[in-house]
Amino acid sequence: MRTHPYTACLALALLLLTSTGLLTNTASAANALFLGNAPISRMNTQDVDLLFAAAQAVLDVGEDGVGRRWENPRTGAGGTLTPVRTYTGDSGPCRDLIVENRAGGITGPAMTVSVCRAANGEWKLKAD
Repeated sequence: MRTHPYTACLALALLLLTSTGLLTNTASAANALFLGNAPISRMNTQDVDLLFAAAQAVLDVGEDGVGRRWENPRTGAGGTLTPVRTYTGDSGPCRDLIVENRAGGITGPAMTVSVCRAANGEWKLKAD
């Protein structure tokens, strides 16, 4: 699957905003104009927490090709995270992950992100 440059920018913005706490609720997500009509713009804090917990788990121990579903039964938000490639990058272990999410009646396109484990153990977007 080929990743469009816009998708990589959207993924980077999404990961940065949610991991730094800058995107903390549905209202602030909706006001982030560059996110457009993406599922993340309809997610609340609990949805984002569930998404990132699932991502952390699948990145840490998930088998390539085996998707992990996540869902918030209260809001209906959910998706699938599928690691598709594990390899060693310049800084250590890296993985390619297909992310598919839905929230608030929006189903986003599948996008592939590449992440590497930093020295502190956190998964960070791979800089190309």
